[in-house]
Amino acid sequence: MHSWEEDSDCCSWDGVTCDTETGHVIGLDLSCGWLHGNIPSNTTLFLLPQLQTLNLAFNNFNHSHISPGFSFFPRLTYLNLSFSNFSGQLPFEISHLSKLVSLDLSQNFQVSIDTPVLEGLVQNLTKLEELSLDYIDMSLTIVGRLTNLSSSLTYLSLNDCGMQGNFPDIVFRLPNLQFISLRWNSNLTGIFPRVNWSNPLEFLDVSRTRFSGELSNSIGNLMSLRYLNLYNCNFVGSIPASVGNLTQLAFLDFSANHFIGEIPADILVNLTQAFHLSIQNNLLVGPIPSRANRLPNLSWFSFFGNFLNGSIPSWIFNLPNVEYIDLGYNQLTGHLVEFQSNLLSSLYLDHNRFCGSIPILPYPLRFFLISNNKLTGKIPRSICNMSLFRVFDLYNNSLSGAIPECMGNFSNELQVLDLQKNRIDGRIPDTFARGGQLRTLSVNDNQLEGSIPRSLMNCKMLEVLDLGNNHLNDSFPNWLESLPNLRILILRSNKFHGFVRELSTVFQSFAKLRILDLSNNNFSGSLPKKYFENLEAMMDVNETERKLRYMSEGYYLDSAIVTLKGSDVEIMKIITTFTCIDFSNNNFHGEIPELIANLHALRLLNLSHNRLSGCIPSSLGNLTGLESLDLSSNKLVGEIPYQLTKLNFLQVLNLSQNQLTGPIPLANHFDTFPISSYSGNKGLCGFPMPTKCDTDSPPPFSMWEDTEPTDGFGWEVVLIGYGCGMVFGMLIGYVVFSTGKPKWLAKIVEVEHHRKLGRA
Repeated sequence: MHSWEEDSDCCSWDGVTCDTETGHVIGLDLSCGWLHGNIPSNTTLFLLPQLQTLNLAFNNFNHSHISPGFSFFPRLTYLNLSFSNFSGQLPFEISHLSKLVSLDLSQNFQVSIDTPVLEGLVQNLTKLEELSLDYIDMSLTIVGRLTNLSSSLTYLSLNDCGMQGNFPDIVFRLPNLQFISLRWNSNLTGIFPRVNWSNPLEFLDVSRTRFSGELSNSIGNLMSLRYLNLYNCNFVGSIPASVGNLTQLAFLDFSANHFIGEIPADILVNLTQAFHLSIQNNLLVGPIPSRANRLPNLSWFSFFGNFLNGSIPSWIFNLPNVEYIDLGYNQLTGHLVEFQSNLLSSLYLDHNRFCGSIPILPYPLRFFLISNNKLTGKIPRSICNMSLFRVFDLYNNSLSGAIPECMGNFSNELQVLDLQKNRIDGRIPDTFARGGQLRTLSVNDNQLEGSIPRSLMNCKMLEVLDLGNNHLNDSFPNWLESLPNLRILILRSNKFHGFVRELSTVFQSFAKLRILDLSNNNFSGSLPKKYFENLEAMMDVNETERKLRYMSEGYYLDSAIVTLKGSDVEIMKIITTFTCIDFSNNNFHGEIPELIANLHALRLLNLSHNRLSGCIPSSLGNLTGLESLDLSSNKLVGEIPYQLTKLNFLQVLNLSQNQLTGPIPLANHFDTFPISSYSGNKGLCGFPMPTKCDTDSPPPFSMWEDTEPTDGFGWEVVLIGYGCGMVFGMLIGYVVFSTGKPKWLAKIVEVEHHRKLGRA
């Protein structure tokens, strides 16, 4: 608006159009004009009755209401108020603009339309050709009122309007309609015309709605159709062969429906203009059609998540310009050959039945997922040339041989290297370079030997290190403390040995660790108290982490194996809030550290099959989120702390094969655990054990908690000895208070009490 000078002819101003004969202003384009504030009804804008076109798009009117004064433009044919931050109800007066040809109110997220206004627009705007109401709130309108839309309509866009109810199918039959988009109206139902559907439609999008029914052959009459998107609807039945008649289609997406049967043979012969073809997540069966034209424009191709069988037809390997191929989660078989595209980057062949060796891969490839197949042979050295790799997932195949030495530094872009569940042997290469992006390294369940390569210290982005179920022989890699982002460390089922010593040179080492699994090794010594003190991610879950999210990178999801109820359970999707400590089946000795009680976000704790002694800390009752606790097969003594009954989420409890004594607490849900949770402790009594408790035994802990001291005797003193036996605690209490509470003994009582509560 810099050209707007008062002493010059306004018809020369930018954005102003005048009638050449009368000199009246007939067009005003103030889009992207940095306008703000509201538009009052007495503004001089409304003193331009000859105005025919008005564009106020991409301004900021500060949530003000759309003025009814727009009805002062009786000659207006074009009105664009999109992206201008209006709010409130659309005034009924807008429907008085009977000469409107184009109305665009889209992207005003706080504007709403009620049924009377919608009826007015439909009935009065009989010359309307273009209507765009994207993101306008239409949740309270009756969509059936759209039945009488102008037969002149060529463009209709109602994306994410909150529309509900049944959309009238007659709208799809409008004789001049070229564009209709209804996407993201998740409660909008409807069906397509079943017969005699023919008009110049070029763009049709009902994705993420509840449109349903079968596609009739009449869809093949839309010969001008270039864009067809039915993603995430409820369509059923087979894909009509007439789709092959849509020779102008550039974009076709039938994903996430309930289509059944085979893919029509001609669909890939005639769609020579297609650049996007996706029919993933349906119920399709049979082979991929073997006949197809060269499809020179195809860049995105996905049949993911069906029941397709047979081998990959040769035309897929020969697609010249394809960038994305996803055939994962099918039942495809056969050998793989080289893909010819020089643009292929996101190749997914996972969860099929492919056999043979890994083919030569195109250089630009970034994502290669071929997990859960039957590949054999070695990882080819040609992999060393793939410097753009980000995800390399070979999980669960039958590959053998050694890991190529280059795999530590062949790609600075590499974020995921997953070689789990193969037959790979040799050593892990000690070639991990500085500056890499490696986030996940998983080699679980192979035949690897040797030590952990120290060059992993260079991988500062590493979050997941899973080396479990191999033949690695090393001491505890305390130098991993230097990895600031490490969230999962799994060393289970190897030949690790020695003490788990803290390096003590890194401030708050392992602060982000959520899964720490050292089980089934030969570690010894006491449990590492310093590490328990640093595990901040297990102490609390921040608000961001509470949201249901999985640890992942692109289409790859991190997985892990944990021991639950004595059996290995594979977690295919790791929720970011899951936390686990498993030190079972080692030679740890000494007492269970009180510091574990600070890990309030801990979900699974397994210290079974060690040589731990002493009492079960009563402070474990502070682990209120604990779902599984296994302390079995140790040398623990004393009674089961009553505080454990506060663990309301506890589903698995195993205290068997220890030297525990006294009554089993029965509060809350403790009486639901089976006898196997307590067997092998000859001194335990009470349900569900066969031995009944002595009727003269002390009262349950719940009866002491609020008891006031009588004659100077307080039950707080009994807490000193509670975990390791009631007799000792009661004896100390009696001695203290019957002899006048000597200062030295009172100090011992105080210190012991605070130590038991974890605050000393």
